[in-house]
Amino acid sequence: MLNDRSDEPFQVSPQDNVSVGIQYTAETGFGRITPRLDVRYRSERFFGIDNSSYDAYRRDPLESGDDPFTVVDMRLGWENTEGSTAVTLYVNNAFDERYLSNSGGVGDSIGTNTGSLAPPRSYGLDVRWMY
Repeated sequence: MLNDRSDEPFQVSPQDNVSVGIQYTAETGFGRITPRLDVRYRSERFFGIDNSSYDAYRRDPLESGDDPFTVVDMRLGWENTEGSTAVTLYVNNAFDERYLSNSGGVGDSIGTNTGSLAPPRSYGLDVRWMY
């Protein structure tokens, strides 16, 4: 038996997906300074695999999908004039946006939807020394 699912959105395929990165390197008397900003936007997605998942998605998109989201990552780097030492401070998901990294709606087979949250805000310091 074939099911016509042509009216459903493609699974895990957002309508819009935009990424922008901006970086500038400034040469100074005490080394190279490099700030970087990355912004990613993704529109809502449907995670369903079967007909029941789509029925749940039509009732409430969050039952078998996710909301649109925007994630901002930032970096600030310094490298000495010889290029032998570099320090980079970074923060990923700077505004602690909560969104699903993946999910699966399988209402017909096991009667539920599953999903995993993407990593929360994280930050760190990278230090590199070349000899």
